[in-house]
Amino acid sequence: MKKITLLFILFSTIAFAQSDRDLSDRTFGIYYGIERNIKKTPDFNPAEYYANGKIKGIKDVVDFTEEQKAQLKKLFTDQYPVFYETAKKYYETKTAQSKVEIMKLLVKNEEDFRAVLTREQLATYIGFKNGLRHDGYFPLKQNFIEEEKLVKFKKELQ
Repeated sequence: MKKITLLFILFSTIAFAQSDRDLSDRTFGIYYGIERNIKKTPDFNPAEYYANGKIKGIKDVVDFTEEQKAQLKKLFTDQYPVFYETAKKYYETKTAQSKVEIMKLLVKNEEDFRAVLTREQLATYIGFKNGLRHDGYFPLKQNFIEEEKLVKFKKELQ
């Protein structure tokens, strides 16, 4: 029984560490880019930078109508303040609570994005995203969550 408990603890620790690494990989580039540009450019608009980065990451994969582009620009711009503060807290503290908060936010943001897509667009997006290699198409990989990770994050949040 002790061996089973020890194995469970070991696998839980590995899974927790992998999701920490995934969260760090997923949010660090965006967070760092915003921090760097805030310092370099006095009139830098971080919400617009965030929104444009997300749109750039997806535009080569899915074709959007003008209405959808406007919806996405507003959605991503509105998501930015909460994303920035949550990511900042996560990087500064690395607590279990800040990890849960960033995971919840990433799941919510992904679901909000997917709600804008048509069924056909969603199928194209999921098919492309799930077919990426580990090092494939970085802008999309950094800004959006593939189906497997989304399911994993949701499971960890239960």
